[in-house]
Amino acid sequence: MTDFEALKRVVQRANDHWGPVSVLVNNAAAAGFGPIGEQSPKLVRRIYETNVIGPSLLLRKNRRGSS
Repeated sequence: MTDFEALKRVVQRANDHWGPVSVLVNNAAAAGFGPIGEQSPKLVRRIYETNVIGPSLLLRKNRRGSS
C-alpha cells in the first residue's frame, strides 16, 4: 500500500483483466500496539502511509477519467 509504482501496476493489471474498476474496497491496514508515545517515528510513518496515503493513491489512480 505504500509503493505507488506497485499500486499503479496492480490497477493496470486489474483494468487489463476485468476492465475499468468501478468499486474499490480499501481493506488494508496497519496498526501499532501500546501508547502512541512509545511507538517509533518509523512505525507511525508506516501506519500513516498504509492507512492514509496508500488508499488515497489508489482512489486517485482509479478516479473517473483517469488513465
